[in-house]
Amino acid sequence: MVRRQNMNIFFSAILLLWSGTVIGLSFIATPAKFLAPHLTMPLALEVGKVTFHTFNKVEWTTLLLTSTVLFFYRASFIKCLPLVVVFIILLLQSFWLLPVMDQRVSMVIAGNTPEGSIHHWVYIFVEAFKAITLMVAGIYIICKGTSHV
Repeated sequence: MVRRQNMNIFFSAILLLWSGTVIGLSFIATPAKFLAPHLTMPLALEVGKVTFHTFNKVEWTTLLLTSTVLFFYRASFIKCLPLVVVFIILLLQSFWLLPVMDQRVSMVIAGNTPEGSIHHWVYIFVEAFKAITLMVAGIYIICKGTSHV
């Protein structure tokens, strides 16, 4: 029972920390970067490209490690469900959204103006959905306490 309780606390902490990093990077640091008066748009976009690719790798690693822990603890479906959602979101981001947005960034860096696109808004939506999923799951597990989640 104590091991399960410790695992619940650990898992909740990971989910809430992950959610906080998504919020901090995507919804605080990134928009703030564009407020810097001497940072050019091409440079800001290039920094953003590197930042989001690096964070994407960190998220895949976090997902893998967290999933491994849940597997060895034989976690319930309800505890694994948020990670399945995040897995799908990371697939979308890694293999569709980031590559498309990279092409657009490359165009701006080259001095071109890309046509309008919804990809940025889709990325923002799935990033918000990911942060909310992680946060709700972390809070849910904490609220369930020692019950068999």
